[in-house]
Amino acid sequence: MNEGNQLYILTACMLAGIVVGLLYEIFSLFRFFVKNKAAQTVADILFFILAGGVFVGAAVLFRLPDMRIYMLAAALAGLWLYTKTLHRTVAFFAGKLYNKCRSVCKDLAMRAAAYHERRKIQKNRSRSHGSSRHSARHTSRLHDLPVDCHFRPGEAHRRTGRAVCLLGAVCKRK
Repeated sequence: MNEGNQLYILTACMLAGIVVGLLYEIFSLFRFFVKNKAAQTVADILFFILAGGVFVGAAVLFRLPDMRIYMLAAALAGLWLYTKTLHRTVAFFAGKLYNKCRSVCKDLAMRAAAYHERRKIQKNRSRSHGSSRHSARHTSRLHDLPVDCHFRPGEAHRRTGRAVCLLGAVCKRK
């Protein structure tokens, strides 16, 4: 076997190690979200089976000779190379994606909660009490709302300059 062929084999094994690193990234994401030890063990076993499949596939694809020690060392070097270079890039963009998804979900949850509170307030407004047709502006449930939800912080009514309650009534802050 000549040196050019060994360099080709070394490069192919390093490439297989990088692919296994990407595969490990997917499985580590699964392990992050699943806290069950049995599921994590099954995921680890599945990872090693798929990693072996990647190396067998690389051996068939690149027509590699029988397994040698330097091939294993090259695959481990490819995995190490992935963790020191590409992993940081992938982790950076995964973090950006996670933060963006988290902020969108948080925004949607806040909007849903605000909508739910507005629906409760509207239902309480339209409810009549006894024979009088007065609407229930302030019920005990609405007074239990935290100050941040009940008032628009830092905003005053355009004309009067007083704080405006979410109910639409002009209220005094305590």
